[in-house]
Amino acid sequence: MDQVEGYYLGQPDTLLLEDGRTILVAYPNGHGGPDTILKRSTDAGLSWSDRLPVPASFVGAHNAPTIHRLIDSDGKRRIFLNTSFPAMRSSLSEDDGKTWTDLELMWRKNKWRRGFKGHAPMKSVIPIDCGGYLGMYHDHFEDDAGQQVVIPFTTVTTDGGLTWSDPIRTGVHTSQPGAQPCEPCLLRNPADGRIVALLRENSGDHQSLMMYSDDDGQSWSEMTEVQPPLTGSRQASIGCDCCVIMAAQVTRVTLVSRCCPMVASSLRPTASWPPLSHPSWSVFDLTSMRSISWRRTSMVEAAAGWQRPS
Repeated sequence: MDQVEGYYLGQPDTLLLEDGRTILVAYPNGHGGPDTILKRSTDAGLSWSDRLPVPASFVGAHNAPTIHRLIDSDGKRRIFLNTSFPAMRSSLSEDDGKTWTDLELMWRKNKWRRGFKGHAPMKSVIPIDCGGYLGMYHDHFEDDAGQQVVIPFTTVTTDGGLTWSDPIRTGVHTSQPGAQPCEPCLLRNPADGRIVALLRENSGDHQSLMMYSDDDGQSWSEMTEVQPPLTGSRQASIGCDCCVIMAAQVTRVTLVSRCCPMVASSLRPTASWPPLSHPSWSVFDLTSMRSISWRRTSMVEAAAGWQRPS
């Protein structure tokens, strides 16, 4: 959907609009930046527009963007675009991505404090019971002992992304000393409302990490290591009422975890995908997220359940 000779274009983040066919994609002009580039598809990704016009503030040093749909208490729909490093900044669109506000600091007076600058933007933003949204991201900094640490932080908006609460440091991993939990993906279990965070482990000494919250992100369990099939980088999810599909990058291979025909039937067939060097998929259900279970299936068996959407 985009290619420039001599440039690496990666780390895209997409948003499917309510019509089920319009997709916005945001991505950097390189690995982790600079710049934010936007494109639009109106046919569910079969074709893409030219690069869209963006404010001048979208050009410059910042980390790869993420985009999220947010709706405030009055029903006003916005698209929230988030970038990070050297500082957490955001832009809003109130016309489904046709126009955007300038990228502005999310916390002006505290932009250089630990947790406020953000090493990567919010990969997940999910609704919570107060009518707002919970976001989670990570920051990388030197602690008081002079050690380089990677720490997850949470923040909440109650006005549809116009303002965000001061970030709160969260998550401990006493059983994984030296772990570097980052790029969290948030999932909600519809059975009991539990929020599960899956986190990339950047030191390479541990499996990916998981923690959960039973109070909409106000407190979190201690982190534990996940089963090997869920270990990877930049976990992302597509969910419905009973299950979730997870994708994670492992070295140069993308693993897809699948768990439900309802979701599987909405995706394109895998039979046309190039063969992957990792020969299995993992399957799990959100109703068992308290202790994630999985089984290994062949690519042929997994592909058999996937159909092209009508």
